[in-house]
Amino acid sequence: AFSTAGLCCSTGVAVCIICTVGWIAATAYNRRLLLTYIGFVILLAIIQSVTGVLGLSYKEAAREHVRMDLLQNINRTALVTSQGRIFDLTASWDKLQKSLKCCGVNNSSDWHYAHRWPSQQFVPDSCCDPEHFADVVVMGNCGKVANTTLLYQQSVRRHRISCSRDEYHRCLVELNEIDARDLRVQPNDRIGDARQDPLDKIL
Repeated sequence: AFSTAGLCCSTGVAVCIICTVGWIAATAYNRRLLLTYIGFVILLAIIQSVTGVLGLSYKEAAREHVRMDLLQNINRTALVTSQGRIFDLTASWDKLQKSLKCCGVNNSSDWHYAHRWPSQQFVPDSCCDPEHFADVVVMGNCGKVANTTLLYQQSVRRHRISCSRDEYHRCLVELNEIDARDLRVQPNDRIGDARQDPLDKIL
């Protein structure tokens, strides 16, 4: 299957080829090539129109799918591939929240009773807003303080709606960077969750 980057590159190459055909047809006064060029342009216009309509039709469904996927991943701490490689998902979440200045998918309560603190309403330290602290040292264990005003007030979901498309893509890249580093996660790969954390076996 094509990745997003591969699909964009393929589309760009196709457009360049079509433009080249059009230029040759115009300079050589070749009727057949010109008709071929016009046909390709019409085909591209149809494809873009259909893609746009489908994108608008499934926009809300796609948003809900992403939201549920984020919620399912928020309590997973690690992934162990079939090759035995271990990827720390908590580091990806921390990097994501610091980058987007957000906390949780819907709100900070998404982190309550997570695998790392099953009986506590804590949040990761990456949820803390540095503007409320004097320095980084003071921010240690700030996620365990029962004061939500010290946290980022924006969630990943709300940030996704209000931010630019590029920043939203950064969110997805952070959560799926394990695929890029290991080419493709196999179906039999084990994912750590609240019942079984692969990191527990090596610590």
